[in-house]
Amino acid sequence: MIPQKTTDMTFCGPYQQTRRHVMRKRSFLTVDGDLILIGQPDAGLTRDYSQSPLHRFKKPGSKNYMNIYPPSATLHLSNIPPNITEEYLTSAFEQRGFTPKGFKFFPKDHKMALLQLNDIETAIEALIEMHNFKLAENAHLRVSFSKSGI
Repeated sequence: MIPQKTTDMTFCGPYQQTRRHVMRKRSFLTVDGDLILIGQPDAGLTRDYSQSPLHRFKKPGSKNYMNIYPPSATLHLSNIPPNITEEYLTSAFEQRGFTPKGFKFFPKDHKMALLQLNDIETAIEALIEMHNFKLAENAHLRVSFSKSGI
């Protein structure tokens, strides 16, 4: 019989192996490499954004809640004011190190668009960086993963 630890690691990819190991140790690493121990004070490394007005997915059953999709290389951009151009948006992404492969406004009213990046990892980083980007005095860009490509 194969020991449990061996079978756990045998049937997982590297990501799952690391995640399983971290969960066993009951700790998590942040993006900055800081270690958070479960049940220990967090030293200010975590925050609760569940009641933030910028949290779009807090109401179960809402239109936004029904449009949550897994990570993909295509981002869905919304809350775009009428005066914002494709060039402005692609330039904003480029200035932060993200090179779009494609861009397409939705045909109806240009309040939404799709932006294609090279890969999922880049799209994740771009979503983190660009969500809530200030477009105008009272308009912030909403960024989420798209269910479809360009």
